[in-house]
Amino acid sequence: MNTSLKSDKICLCAFDGIIDIIGRKWAILLISILGEYGDLRFNQLYGKLEGISPSTLSKILYELSGRGILTRTVTQDKPAKIVYGLSGRGKELRNSLIPLLNWMSGQDEFEKMAETCRPEDLISVKNL
Repeated sequence: MNTSLKSDKICLCAFDGIIDIIGRKWAILLISILGEYGDLRFNQLYGKLEGISPSTLSKILYELSGRGILTRTVTQDKPAKIVYGLSGRGKELRNSLIPLLNWMSGQDEFEKMAETCRPEDLISVKNL
């Protein structure tokens, strides 16, 4: 199917790809954290994701890096350090998630969740 901008239709098959990326537990949180804080090392990410296991974090980092959402940079330091950040695609994805989060925060069932939101769970939506 032609998905050019001239078309008024888009193939719903794209949802499979979207769900594969953001439907993974921890993916949206990880993307949001890297968008908020910039490049971080594994232990820094681990400390910001309450409840995640190290093996799960390793797996999601590997998957998102493989899909081009995250960058994985090995520094030249001795010992070498690995730093994760958002790629250009990852930044675009994060920016695309903001309207969804805004919509969600306006729904009644999420109002109670917002009341208990910790300051460290808030992300900036400025300069997107």
